[in-house]
Amino acid sequence: MVRHEAAEALGAIASPEALALLAKYIEDENEIVKESCVVALDAADYWTALAEGAAPVDEGEGEEEETKAVEA
Repeated sequence: MVRHEAAEALGAIASPEALALLAKYIEDENEIVKESCVVALDAADYWTALAEGAAPVDEGEGEEEETKAVEA
């Protein structure tokens, strides 16, 4: 739990050094560490895009509408 929260904190910082550290641990042998780093890097991308004024892309966006259209 602590490693997960630490990875998320590094993602929130999103400095080049923090992102490099997260990228390094994507190859960790511990699956939870890997996944936490991936989530943190995704969060960093989201918050950076939001701070720059870009609308972040929601990968799940539009799925519900597609399902409704297929069912109709």
